[in-house]
Amino acid sequence: MRIELSRPDATFLHVMALNFSSVVPHEAVEKWGEDFGKHPVGTGPFALADWMLGQQLVFERNKDYWKTGIPKLDKITFEIGQEPIVALLRLQRGEVDIPGDGIPPAKFLEVIKDPKYKDMIIEGGQLHTGYITLNVKMKSFDKLEVRQAVNMAINKDRILRIIDGRAVAANQPLPLFMPGYDKDYKGYPFDPEGAKGLLAKAGYLDGF
Repeated sequence: MRIELSRPDATFLHVMALNFSSVVPHEAVEKWGEDFGKHPVGTGPFALADWMLGQQLVFERNKDYWKTGIPKLDKITFEIGQEPIVALLRLQRGEVDIPGDGIPPAKFLEVIKDPKYKDMIIEGGQLHTGYITLNVKMKSFDKLEVRQAVNMAINKDRILRIIDGRAVAANQPLPLFMPGYDKDYKGYPFDPEGAKGLLAKAGYLDGF
């Protein structure tokens, strides 16, 4: 298949790979209409067998899958809406194989230091940036120096220690694995004295 664009677009390949922009058969869309989203079509190793909204999804082996011997499982059941702590307890009792939300923060150190889980834990990154925004129309925050000072006054390394090192300090809007991320940009350092200097420059020598 050949696709011709009307203009140059550096994001085209990434857009084509988005999981919600897959090509789908028009006859399936016409058949199910507004319910098409409840009747997924695909060529993967598993096919949807049952869907109880808000409770669980059951996938069974796709007998027409192109690769012989794959998948190795006959069925996978995804249970929805369980609290992470409940999912962990069920994992420990052997009732489930994988907790969908990872290790609950309150149990993180306990699980991570337990030798019996050493070979069961997989660590990976997420395409996610968490942040706090400042209202630039609000008095004080309408000055660049104040916003810079707030950034420099926050001890990001201490926050990471509090959450057991389960994140990377962000220094730009894009996460580490996103195209456009600048690995050479260092961001604002933790510098309380520098922050005080910026506040003084902005006219807030005694804070605000």
